[in-house]
Amino acid sequence: MNEGFIRLCRSYFSHPFWVERRKYDRAAAWLDLVAMCAFEPRRAMINGEMIEIPRGGIAASERFLSDRWMWSRTKVRAFLDVLESENMIKDHQKNHRYSVFLLCNFDKFNPPKEPPEKPQKDHRKTTGEPPGNQIEEGKERKDSLSPPELCPAREIPAWEHVREFSRTIGLAEWKARDAFDRLESTGWRDKGEAIQKWKPYFTRVKTWWEADGRPAGPNGSNGKPAKPKCKYTYVIPVYDDQSRMIRDSQGRNLNPETGEIIP
Repeated sequence: MNEGFIRLCRSYFSHPFWVERRKYDRAAAWLDLVAMCAFEPRRAMINGEMIEIPRGGIAASERFLSDRWMWSRTKVRAFLDVLESENMIKDHQKNHRYSVFLLCNFDKFNPPKEPPEKPQKDHRKTTGEPPGNQIEEGKERKDSLSPPELCPAREIPAWEHVREFSRTIGLAEWKARDAFDRLESTGWRDKGEAIQKWKPYFTRVKTWWEADGRPAGPNGSNGKPAKPKCKYTYVIPVYDDQSRMIRDSQGRNLNPETGEIIP
């Protein structure tokens, strides 16, 4: 059957099954891009530059996708070209720092929220008074209506601000960067809920990190490296002062301007 939809909760993309470090196949990479789409227009800091992301849009560097999917940058670039040729993404704009594109048919699969319908008024009869139960029912309906919730302004910080705050609370930079990149990929949502205040969230990240024994790296516990699960040994990526990666997760040195591997 090719009709209808299979509902998938957004919190699935925060589940350990999904966020575990692994090499993605093309199907998982496509689903990951769908999850990254902005549900509403927003702004994001990419490589030190503020980017406007429209609804249904994605802004990500090939370097970020390469590290996330454990692909080469050549494979990432070829995959995005295939998506564009198959009319799965459109308006693909790219440079040496990041790519911005829109997901086709995003509104079809993610219809915008419509305002709730106003209750219809009861029409009185032309003669006589309305029955008493009709008055009580209208009163109850009026009392049950609550004012619309006011959505407070969301705080979406740049990496530099998160790094400085993490230093003040004693959170390891690699742990802060890992949480920051995950929030960037999910539109600053955790288990489907929008992050309104980012400082309390990173304070909780520090609490979780300390509860795990303050591991020294993503694969290690208490400073002891874990056995690699694949032929590559994952190391913490290194960034320069402009948030450009100069060493990837496989320990290879990169040119920060072009992202190419330095032999």
